[in-house]
Amino acid sequence: MIDGWVVLRFSYDHIEDKPRRCQQSIQQLMGKIFGDEHSLIPLTAQEKEVIRFAMKKGDWITQGEIRDLLKLTYKPVKKILSELEQKGLIHSASQKQRIHFYRLDERVRSPFF
Repeated sequence: MIDGWVVLRFSYDHIEDKPRRCQQSIQQLMGKIFGDEHSLIPLTAQEKEVIRFAMKKGDWITQGEIRDLLKLTYKPVKKILSELEQKGLIHSASQKQRIHFYRLDERVRSPFF
């Protein structure tokens, strides 16, 4: 739990006698983690992939990584990243004119926002 893991504990009897309730608990947890106020923000499939990739990586992402992920050139990737930045889902890592790294907003990185 200290490392950010989410632990659900079920007794053997609970799984044996009330399996549907265990399933519902897992579904509620999944909804809490993956269904949030950010789901109200319209995202394209490519933007969702970038967010998913950044969450999985858990660190800074680069334009090159996103180009490789989406199999796109520089300009479309730059547009996707700037739109995500405008929506407040990612932030640039540098204060300079050229941006090389992006990071998910704190609210998006936390599984329970």
